Amino acid sequence: KVEFLDIDNNVIKTENVAHGSTPSNFQAPDILSHKFVGWKNIDEAIYADTKIKGIYELKKFTITYLDENGTTVLHTEEVEYGKDAKGFTPDRKGNLSFAGWSDSIKNITSDKSVIASYAVLSHNVSFFDGTEKLDLGVKSYNEGEETILPTYEKEGYSYQIWVEETKS
Repeated sequence: KVEFLDIDNNVIKTENVAHGSTPSNFQAPDILSHKFVGWKNIDEAIYADTKIKGIYELKKFTITYLDENGTTVLHTEEVEYGKDAKGFTPDRKGNLSFAGWSDSIKNITSDKSVIASYAVLSHNVSFFDGTEKLDLGVKSYNEGEETILPTYEKEGYSYQIWVEETKS
């Protein structure tokens, strides 16, 4: 007698095999997270009651990262069942920055295509008079759009120009 076992050692089939013969080689069903790939020692002759364990491998899926139109493949990634995709960050498009994907790339359980979305780059603005922070109304601006900066008056000084200081 031969018992065929799944990944959890559950009997999925029992077969009576003549002494010295080999058991039948049948395709076991996949399970949710794993794909059946074959049987251990399936080609060996049987001389006593035997348990034959199935060989399974974790399923893998492809994440396809598409452009904002959903037409051009930007990147693909293979992800194991139930794992999170590493992700991919596409390049900027002019004054637009990558904002996210159309669907989650966590806990992957099937092949999936996701579409990139973009947003206008927005920057916060702060004005300082030496070390004192000023409230001059402008708080942010969108990259690529014209922004009129305020003028500033301080007794004993003449306003010349605002100087950009970036933080790294």
